[in-house]
Amino acid sequence: MKKLLFLCLLVGWFHVVAQLRQHPEVLLAHPIMLNQEGEESAGFTDLVIAKPRDGVTESEITAAFRAGDLDVRIDRTDTDPNIYVTSPAVLSDPLTVCETLNQTGLFEYTQPNCLRFVETAGTPNDPLYSANWGLAKINLPAAWDMTTGCANIKIAIIDDGVQLNHPDLVANMLPGFDATNSGTNGGHVAGEEMHGTFCAGFAAASGNNGIGVTGVAYNSKIIPIRALSTNLASDITLDQFIATAINHAVNVKGVDILCMSWGLVASNPAIDAAIYNALNNVAISGRSGKGTILIGAVGNKGEPTFRPLPGNATSVLMVGASLSNDTRWPKSNYAVKQVDVMAPGALVTTIAGSGYANQPAENATSWSAAAISGLAALILSVNPNLTETQVRRIIAESAEKVGGYTYAVGNGATFADLSHNNEMGYGRVSALKALEKAAGAPMIGPDLICNNGGYTLTAFPAGSSAVWSAFPGLSMNGNLATRQNGYSGAGTITATLTVPNACATIPVRRTIWVGNPNLTKTVNGAVSGTTSVSPGSSYNLAASSSSPGATFNYNNYAGSGNMTIDLYTPNNPTSQMYVYSNSTDGFRQVKLTATNACGNYAEDFVFLLESGFKVYPNPAMGKITLEFANTAMLAAMPSKIELFAEKSTQSVRSVVIREVFDIKGFHEGNKLHWNVSDLPRGTYYLHATRSENSREVVDKLKVILE
Repeated sequence: MKKLLFLCLLVGWFHVVAQLRQHPEVLLAHPIMLNQEGEESAGFTDLVIAKPRDGVTESEITAAFRAGDLDVRIDRTDTDPNIYVTSPAVLSDPLTVCETLNQTGLFEYTQPNCLRFVETAGTPNDPLYSANWGLAKINLPAAWDMTTGCANIKIAIIDDGVQLNHPDLVANMLPGFDATNSGTNGGHVAGEEMHGTFCAGFAAASGNNGIGVTGVAYNSKIIPIRALSTNLASDITLDQFIATAINHAVNVKGVDILCMSWGLVASNPAIDAAIYNALNNVAISGRSGKGTILIGAVGNKGEPTFRPLPGNATSVLMVGASLSNDTRWPKSNYAVKQVDVMAPGALVTTIAGSGYANQPAENATSWSAAAISGLAALILSVNPNLTETQVRRIIAESAEKVGGYTYAVGNGATFADLSHNNEMGYGRVSALKALEKAAGAPMIGPDLICNNGGYTLTAFPAGSSAVWSAFPGLSMNGNLATRQNGYSGAGTITATLTVPNACATIPVRRTIWVGNPNLTKTVNGAVSGTTSVSPGSSYNLAASSSSPGATFNYNNYAGSGNMTIDLYTPNNPTSQMYVYSNSTDGFRQVKLTATNACGNYAEDFVFLLESGFKVYPNPAMGKITLEFANTAMLAAMPSKIELFAEKSTQSVRSVVIREVFDIKGFHEGNKLHWNVSDLPRGTYYLHATRSENSREVVDKLKVILE
């Protein structure tokens, strides 16, 4: 009969486990620890992990192991400081073995090599770029104008493996590593979830390759590290696998960022030392002493807590999932003071198998953490000399305080001087602001140039230099911008940085205004030129300008006919106009003037109170007269008048009013005469085309010829 894997849910009752191991139907039996919440948190195996203290000799270590009758299964290496030992005593009572070794004083820590339960936290030409709404939400298109990621920046996806031949990943894939000793080279195993593949797609799927999706750092590299066991299940791993994965990724592969979109079920500090030690060491020693950037996911249960590993390690940036309306995804965990930042995660599109899919929301924080791993790669592409603490702070400090939440200084555990909210952390990330900050922005200098102005960066990256340029309507001498040829309009100041060790120059841009203001005017919210009005009615006028510091003035200065208006608050950006109820016809011109420190610019509102025009006689025989109420101003008249036979699309008479207006061709000052004696008798329609709120309107009048 087939033997069974049997895990005993007991703590300390090792004699029961020993009896179970003697049963002929039991293949394996190991005790499992329960945490305070009663969850299965860790299962003991046949190994104990021991890390010798610095300065301890090999002979002292050997003597300690011999005294405990312990055999070395896996010795330490340059990249993994741990020694893995076993013995019958480890099988019986691993905690006592650890305590005995600790009492020697030779070891920094000892712990059982535990079986862990894992919770996975889940404008290029690529056709599915627009399907991932999160890229635009965090302003990645503008950030990509600065960098799309350097090829020498490497992201390790520590997960259940990555599909090594995916067409949207293969160009960015470097050789990986299988910490589970299953020989996959970091690849995905058929039949298991593709969690690691999904994460790789968010972080660094190839961009501008004409297929699929776009990763955040789409020119940086991915190193797949398999740490969730192939042989056991994709949601179970060993301490040995996790610690080895972390150490190998940094010490052998030389990665810059660890993406860890998972959490281990809460257990006990006594058995967490190997993983904590690995995380803390690489945060200090990685990247030649600048520290590896560590990214984790808060989890997807909607609880005010998250799994302690890797989240409780000091240097891990913990990422939650936000929605398209910039609120917390309801199932994103929100541990008090512990969430660092939020990023889009729910219902976004990424890689799936050899294709693409809208990813399930239940793993949304996994996708958010993977995206922030890509953002960290972009930051290092801008300034590779930053420490891991500086990178984490840039991401937190540049995050936007969105969603209507209350953010308070001192509330967050990571950066006490930044405002923080328990649900949203330091805010929803902004890729552009983060990259600008990494490059030394914001740029300091005037928002408005009338003649000239000087610019600099808040903090140039150490050892960097800048070449300054400006356009349009500006010349640049060093960092001094000068207005050219009376130009008025938007201008862009650019500092192109050369940063030590960066793979390319980095442009930092700022948009300013040059010269006199521009002007946009609206009536009742619609952009307007000539507007038809009615007696006894009020109209809301509004003005805006792209120029900083612009002021506005409305002046009722010209008109004709029997039309009277009032303007309220004429020196504000918004005003209200009232047309007196006893007005009958005419027009008024209201000059709107925008003024800034450089000068002014003006445009007219034209308000037309139309009595229209009369057509007589009607019915008519040989002649039709068109009599206009107002011919003093072209804007107050139709642009064209045409006569159509009923059911015909071809006009039989037409006149362009501008042509008559220009030659003063009106009879008696306001009349036009049409000879219609040659037209067949019947029903006709007169079409008068006029402009209203920047669109053409056609008024129609029925005319009978007898």
